[in-house]
Amino acid sequence: MFGPATNRGGHSMSIQASPEMGKMICVNPEHMEGVTVTDLPDDKLAVIEQVTIPTFCYDNSALALNLLNADSVVYGVAMVNFGGTWLPIEHCWLKLADGDYVDPTYQVLAKLNSQKQEVIYYKLFEITSDLMSEMKQAYGELSRFVGVEMMWFRRSTAYRQYFLG
Repeated sequence: MFGPATNRGGHSMSIQASPEMGKMICVNPEHMEGVTVTDLPDDKLAVIEQVTIPTFCYDNSALALNLLNADSVVYGVAMVNFGGTWLPIEHCWLKLADGDYVDPTYQVLAKLNSQKQEVIYYKLFEITSDLMSEMKQAYGELSRFVGVEMMWFRRSTAYRQYFLG
């Protein structure tokens, strides 16, 4: 049910606390899968750094998906440590073609702040590059489509099982 979750800081949080915190943002804990997120190498970070906006994870991931020829955008929960308090945040990041998970948004933010945030990642589902392209076409040419936010999936009957309520 819950895979091994690792953080970027060295401090740990009870794995049992994560599902309870996921419920705070109405995420179905049965679908939370702990994943390890690594940093992009400097050469790949340089490709996306100038187009990454620290608080726009959905758009950042959609743009980086194409720029890095990644496999998919991963939607889930980031458990972030803010001054000793862990908070659940709806978040998305990337799965690269080699299977590694990377988070361009938090990596750029960490570089701007000269420190890494403690984060534990839980995947809910992945949207492949091909499916993201289909979704973009479905939105039509007039939309401002870049990334698809979590609210779209909450409203979709196809993704209902990932959420509570």
